[in-house]
Amino acid sequence: MTVVDLKNMTVPEDVVKELGDKISEHPTLSHQSSPAVLSRMLLARHLNVEDAYVLWEAWAAWREENQPHLIEEAHVAPQLAVQTVSIAGQDKSG
Repeated sequence: MTVVDLKNMTVPEDVVKELGDKISEHPTLSHQSSPAVLSRMLLARHLNVEDAYVLWEAWAAWREENQPHLIEEAHVAPQLAVQTVSIAGQDKSG
């Protein structure tokens, strides 16, 4: 098994720009990107811009629907205090 050190990997700037340009064409979600996010998605998809774009679309749609930026610290203070997390709903296994 090959281990890849993702912390020390770099994504070529032209590849990040290519994905950024593709995202900028998106009608409603183009504001939800940063070079760091795009780089992580490109690494996750082995620098394949098309696959990274599909991943970005799903990520951006989830953020649009769930709006995690609106979560206030007061809402999660009890969980933060005891370092617990709970998730409602089902995972891929049901």
